[in-house]
Amino acid sequence: MANSTSATRAAVVVGGANGLGRAFCRLLADDGWHVVVADIDETAAAETLQVVAAAGGRIEFERLDATDLKQWQALHDRLRIKFSALDLLVNSAGVTATGEVGEQAAETWRWLIEINLLGVVWGCHTFVPWLKDNRRGANLINVASFAAMYSSPNLAAYNLAKAGVVSLSETLFGELRPHGVGVTVVCPGFFPSGLNPRGRFQTELDRRMTMDNIARSRLTPDEIARDALAKMRRGRLYAVRPRSCRLLWLFKRFLPTTWLRYVAWERRRSLQRYGVAIDAEKRGRDA
Repeated sequence: MANSTSATRAAVVVGGANGLGRAFCRLLADDGWHVVVADIDETAAAETLQVVAAAGGRIEFERLDATDLKQWQALHDRLRIKFSALDLLVNSAGVTATGEVGEQAAETWRWLIEINLLGVVWGCHTFVPWLKDNRRGANLINVASFAAMYSSPNLAAYNLAKAGVVSLSETLFGELRPHGVGVTVVCPGFFPSGLNPRGRFQTELDRRMTMDNIARSRLTPDEIARDALAKMRRGRLYAVRPRSCRLLWLFKRFLPTTWLRYVAWERRRSLQRYGVAIDAEKRGRDA
């Protein structure tokens, strides 16, 4: 496990231009890391660089479309020339979308899965061998979501992609442990991530419900990133925030069918709060 305090530690933060990725960049730079922001959003990345550099951090930008395996390989080749070793890869790029199965557009499924799941797969595929080469040990952080455990209706594509990130991280935990590479998967609940303004919502009600959930959250990107880095240093696989999500996760693990009935009931109740009428004849299905 990488635990060095050397100022020469190098980290690549994919999706570091804003939200949680920016928080990772700032915290790592504050701790003396040399941070590479890899993102497709050059404007937001410039803001991240300005914030971190103004605070005295070492940071630079590399443009990357996380869905393009060739761009991943080109980034890897450029950075291997620049750095003798890579100490940390953070896969934080992501998007969001709502829609029920059979109603959400096929193109939206493809768009979301390519970014949220395949983007992480390609990052691991390309950079894991370099992490394994690090003689002092290294770390990998993949950002998933509590949605992977919650399995909320109307979020099938998002749930699937994030569950895939969790499963990939669990697999890598076993594969990389013999090589001294730690793996942490981050599974936060609702928080102001910067994803939702760019999200694809099936209805305006979906957007409103999502924004209301975010507004009620007390989580911040800094809190999530700080917790994930603390879990990384302790060799922990799961970083689930807040505490209420950890308790719900345990509930699901012990009583999975009861949990899913609760989720269906909560979805119906939430729609009713927003004035959506529910067909009384269908209520008994989830009772």
